[in-house]
Amino acid sequence: MATPKYDLMFAKDAILTPEQKKLIRHALFALQKEYYNKLGEIPPHKLQLLDEIATALHLRDEYLR
Repeated sequence: MATPKYDLMFAKDAILTPEQKKLIRHALFALQKEYYNKLGEIPPHKLQLLDEIATALHLRDEYLR
């Protein structure tokens, strides 16, 4: 039986702090920029994955308020 400490670590809905969200948002932006600089475009499947990640981690909420 897992201890409560480990149960929390594997919670289905992780909560990121505003600072963590900001860092992840900047990292995703840097990745998009790198793709664009190297390939001249962001591959559609990568763009879709980035979109799914941003949505799943609620990274858009800050800009919609």
